[in-house]
Amino acid sequence: MVLAAFASLGLPGLAGFVAEFQIFAGTFAIYPALAGVGLLGLVITAALFLRMIQRAFLGALPERWATWAELSRTEVLALAPVLALVVVIGVAPAWVLDVIDSAASALVGG
Repeated sequence: MVLAAFASLGLPGLAGFVAEFQIFAGTFAIYPALAGVGLLGLVITAALFLRMIQRAFLGALPERWATWAELSRTEVLALAPVLALVVVIGVAPAWVLDVIDSAASALVGG
């Protein structure tokens, strides 16, 4: 959950960073004020994600959840490849960006 939240936030080295960087780099060149507003939104989102992680995973376990089981082996095996892909795309995004670039070029006639 923490890895997914940080990837959604756009932490460097995770999949969300690639898209976020491209958006902010393109926006800053044309509309620096709007890029600043976007960065403010990013800071607020970071605070909310950290609060969510704190409230959901840290502290005492409520009684109503004491009987819930941990993730099963099947659930872990389903989540592991997705989380690995989040890290791989964040570290080496070129193979995904090449696909996006070729599709975008075809759409705009470039």
